[in-house]
Amino acid sequence: VLYPISLNKYPSERNSHCSLLYDNDFLLFGGGNSSGLIDDMWVFSNNEFNKIKGNYTGLEMTGITFFKSKIYVFGGREIEKISDKIRIYNYDKENLCTSLSDTIQMPFSIS
Repeated sequence: VLYPISLNKYPSERNSHCSLLYDNDFLLFGGGNSSGLIDDMWVFSNNEFNKIKGNYTGLEMTGITFFKSKIYVFGGREIEKISDKIRIYNYDKENLCTSLSDTIQMPFSIS
């Protein structure tokens, strides 16, 4: 069954972003567009988009996964370099916010 969606607010156009499906919610992170890298995260839930509050680094072409109430963002491209970090965010679904819990240096060199 398809339901109509009313989009009063929604993410900006983007490419090279990443996304994941978790607990019937669709999360969208980062990417880029003609203005540069995008440093935000959105959730699509209950037929609407909401911006997830948090402090994000603009990244594109990154990997993302969810495990034990945490969002893991792997590598990606920053403005002028490839990221060699794993960023780990605590996710508060009820309040639609994240907090950076840790940043881990990957144990190998990216060139």
